[in-house]
Amino acid sequence: MFDNKKSTTVLLLHGFLGSQHIWDNMIKDLSDHFNILTIDLPGHGDTPSNQEILYMNEIANSVISFAQGMMLKQFHVVGHSMGGYIGLEILYQHPEKIESLTLLNSTAMADSEQKKADRLRAVKVFELSPAIYVKEAIANLFYSVNLEKFPEQVSLLQQIALHADPKGAQACLRGMRERKDFVELINNTSIPVQYLSGIHDNTVPYDGIVNQIKSSEVKLVSFEQSGHMSFVEERDKCVSAIVNFINKIGS
Repeated sequence: MFDNKKSTTVLLLHGFLGSQHIWDNMIKDLSDHFNILTIDLPGHGDTPSNQEILYMNEIANSVISFAQGMMLKQFHVVGHSMGGYIGLEILYQHPEKIESLTLLNSTAMADSEQKKADRLRAVKVFELSPAIYVKEAIANLFYSVNLEKFPEQVSLLQQIALHADPKGAQACLRGMRERKDFVELINNTSIPVQYLSGIHDNTVPYDGIVNQIKSSEVKLVSFEQSGHMSFVEERDKCVSAIVNFINKIGS
């Protein structure tokens, strides 16, 4: 939702097996404060891809092209999970374009060897049965007590995931395992960075985030009732954290 009367633009980047529609339940509230832009990343939503590997820097380049097409000189980035990896690449490649970066249920750490192996296994499972993979994967992203609390949202996210281009999704899995480690980058950049992290996140462990930023100025907002899907599990707190962080930068 773009309003030329607003001076601040926020670009929301969805995660793996998401689409721009994961933000639908937040856009209205965020749009009360900022211009909000969303896109479907390559391999997701209505943006298919036939590449074997979708590297994070390549996806970042497509996001920069989108921003240039919208005539944006600078913008804030909020990236969920894989979207955070894209935000980090933009920060690395084009720091002059980013006013702030919010890593929502994401991490600046590169994949461990175990995580890399897990991604390749996921590629094989996804190839055998996208429906089975999606059903189990989306459920595992929530804090277990929230599965019964948000059944409609869980179902919607599964539907969005099933709409992803199978080849593109596999290409993203391969690309995520090859991404750079950006812990040093976020700990030394002059650009404001914040983490929004779920304490019960099994995909991006909370303790790992705390360790990444213990000697830095990176802000951490903790969600006590969240797994990996804080934009659903603690929606209002998530919106407030984004608004407060960006408004403080502009004040």
